[in-house]
Amino acid sequence: RLQSELEYGITDRLELGLYLQYKVDPGAPMAFDGTKQRLRYRFAESGEWPIDVALYGEIVEKPDELEFEERLILSRRFGKLRAIANIRFEQELEHFEAEEMEHVFFPSFGLTHELSPQLHLGAEYWMRTVLAHEEEGTSSAADEFNEKPHHFVGPALLANFGKLWWTNGAYYRLDHTSRAVQLGDEYGHVVVRSVVGVDL
Repeated sequence: RLQSELEYGITDRLELGLYLQYKVDPGAPMAFDGTKQRLRYRFAESGEWPIDVALYGEIVEKPDELEFEERLILSRRFGKLRAIANIRFEQELEHFEAEEMEHVFFPSFGLTHELSPQLHLGAEYWMRTVLAHEEEGTSSAADEFNEKPHHFVGPALLANFGKLWWTNGAYYRLDHTSRAVQLGDEYGHVVVRSVVGVDL
């Protein structure tokens, strides 16, 4: 997947994000996969509250799916160490048919340490599971596997060059480790994420 994002600070605490996303299916060229719009609001400046709190809401329009996403974002600094939790829920409306809506729970937790202002090293855990499943036998084996709880953990690295920053994460799946990857699996044994940002 390839995703481009433009972030704009509406106020000091309210941020707008606009996305264009693309995907590559096996054996196919890269194709447009929809747009996203999101708002993120933080309730106070970092360190004012015992735990920093923010709310996040997003709408995703894909060619064959409409998604709604809500997050509660919690963070706390301990000197150069920072702990972060994202409690995330999604509602996925496939083919815009209400009876096929899926409810997804997608929490993540991370720790990051500031080795220097330019380099931050961390570790992250995330999990994804579908809370409301279709009846057995109504979906493919890959879809049924994708709906199961999947747990990932791995290191993360942020390199900050001022106006330019680069963050990377590599995650190993902790469940179904002996299962061979099949066509249609949403996640393999290893997932890699890389983000490049430019401050305009």
